[in-house]
Amino acid sequence: MLLSPRQDQTFASATYEKCVDHPRFSSDKRQQASGLFQIHHYAGPVEYSTVSFLDKNKDELPKEATDFLLSSSMPFLKELGQRLNEKNSYKSMNTSAQKSVGSQFSTQLRELRDEIDKTNPHYVRCLKPNDDLVAGYFVPEVVADQLRAAGVLEAVRVSRIGFPQRYTHNMFVQRYGLLASPSVRKAGKRARISDYCSMLVQDLLPRVKGSHSTKEK
Repeated sequence: MLLSPRQDQTFASATYEKCVDHPRFSSDKRQQASGLFQIHHYAGPVEYSTVSFLDKNKDELPKEATDFLLSSSMPFLKELGQRLNEKNSYKSMNTSAQKSVGSQFSTQLRELRDEIDKTNPHYVRCLKPNDDLVAGYFVPEVVADQLRAAGVLEAVRVSRIGFPQRYTHNMFVQRYGLLASPSVRKAGKRARISDYCSMLVQDLLPRVKGSHSTKEK
């Protein structure tokens, strides 16, 4: 990876010059040729690249953060807020100023949500049937542990409580109408579709609750 001739190289040279004597900083000739340096963290050395390093760290602070600094009673923080406010005001006057990372993320997230709303997503999750990796050997406890650890069981529980499924009235009648008692089916033929759905719910709900109570006993 090569450095750009100006900004990256200037930053890299300044970094090597100012940090060369620091005990937690190091860079050999190979690293310097590629614009790399190492920081010796407590967990071990980590290598960093100066390529586009400055561009990645040009994001603006949110206006709320600047206002928070301006409201501080500490002179240093208040002055810092003033300088940041002046800097942001100058950037806002510049029509070529780039959007902040936060605003870009928000825009991309909104576009993703719009795209998801246009589709019918399906998810496939692979589970290990046993700890021995043997074909045709299914251990329910192993699968249940994976489902629990992945949050699938919790997602199912929340979905059942939150009633996330949304059916049209016609789809609901088509799906559950066969389970209705004869009297409800007969009355539903003369009722509006929305009223028929309400009748179906009132007819099926006691039986569902009764079945659930029997299983618990």
